[in-house]
Amino acid sequence: MGEVGTTAHTVDLGVGHTAQKVVVGDDHTCAIRDDGSVFCWGYNSDGRLGISTTGAYGSGAINLGLDANQIPHTAVDIAAGSGHTCALLEDFSVKCWGLNSSGQLGDGDTTIDGLIIVKSGGLITALAPAPLKIIIV
Repeated sequence: MGEVGTTAHTVDLGVGHTAQKVVVGDDHTCAIRDDGSVFCWGYNSDGRLGISTTGAYGSGAINLGLDANQIPHTAVDIAAGSGHTCALLEDFSVKCWGLNSSGQLGDGDTTIDGLIIVKSGGLITALAPAPLKIIIV
């Protein structure tokens, strides 16, 4: 096996914060931070970083939206496909972003819409409160 050596880079998740889970797509990486916020970095083609601009760079926290009480949503799980990512939020809703050429984002079309809420029907709530996993194929 090779060694990382001195070429490894670190990603700044903020002072005192750690990654709870890291997922990797083809050209992007996302992490859930210990406070439930999501950070993505890498190649931003097709909105892979969950932000409105393009370019290859690290991002700040992705805006996951607000709940009914105007409190920011937090992620409890995350999964990445080759060019898209989905996060399971604390209220069991799912938000996805990135490449949507085959309808990967689950919104019924193939356009890039930024962060979208995926209608989960009864599937997610039927699984609760057991440990939940998002699997993207």
